[in-house]
Amino acid sequence: MCKGKVPIIAGVEDSATSKAVVEAKLARNAGADAALVVTPPYLKPTFEGIFRHYEQVNQAGVPFLLYNNPFRTGFTLSPQMIDKLTTLNNAIGLKQSEENLSNTAEIIRLVDNKISVIHSYGRLSMFPGLLFGGKGAMPQIFFFAPEKVHELYEAVKSGNAERARKIWFELLPLEEAIGGVHGEPNPVPFKEAMRIAGYPMGPCRLPLTPATEDTSKRIEKIFRDYKLIK
Repeated sequence: MCKGKVPIIAGVEDSATSKAVVEAKLARNAGADAALVVTPPYLKPTFEGIFRHYEQVNQAGVPFLLYNNPFRTGFTLSPQMIDKLTTLNNAIGLKQSEENLSNTAEIIRLVDNKISVIHSYGRLSMFPGLLFGGKGAMPQIFFFAPEKVHELYEAVKSGNAERARKIWFELLPLEEAIGGVHGEPNPVPFKEAMRIAGYPMGPCRLPLTPATEDTSKRIEKIFRDYKLIK
C-alpha cells in the first residue's frame, strides 16, 4: 500500500542476536526500505557484544538505523561507539533518543558525513538536535500536528532560529501531554491520544495498564486547545 510512496522502516527489537537477525531478514523480504535496530535492552552487554549484535544484523542485507535509547535499554551508546558502528556498510542512520545534549552534539560532529542522525526524544532533544545539524526527527507529535512539526524543521533548515524557537514552544504542551512524562509510560498516553483523535488502536497489553482518567482529560484538553478535536 505504501511502497514507493513513503519509506517504510521496520522495527527490529529482539535482544537475542539470532532472533534480531531473523527479524531483519523478514523486514528485508517484506520489502521494507530499512530496519530500526534497538540496542539489546535489559542485558547490558559489553560494547564488543553490542558491536557483534549489530554486525550480524548488518549481514542480513537490509539498510538499518542504530537506535540509542538509554532510558529504555539501560545502555548508552557513546559517540565513539556510534562512530565505530558506522563502519558497518548497511548502517545508514541513528535514532537518537537521549537527554544528554553534549553526547548528541558530539555524535553529530563525528558521524554527520557518514549517517543521518534522527531525533526522537521530543521534549528535550528534537529542537536542539535539529539546530546541531540533525537530519530529521521522529516525534510522536508528528501524528497529531505534522504541518507544525514540518514548519519547525523548515524554519531550522532555513536558518530562522527565532521562528523555530517560537514553533517549538507552541509544540511543547502537546509533546508534554502525550510524552509519558506524568507518571504513565508510553505507549499508554500515546494510544490514548490516538483514541481521542479518532484512531482507536486498542488498549496496551499487560503489564501496561489503560490510561487514567486524569491522563485522558489532560490529553483531551490540550487537543481541544490545539483544535485537533471539536
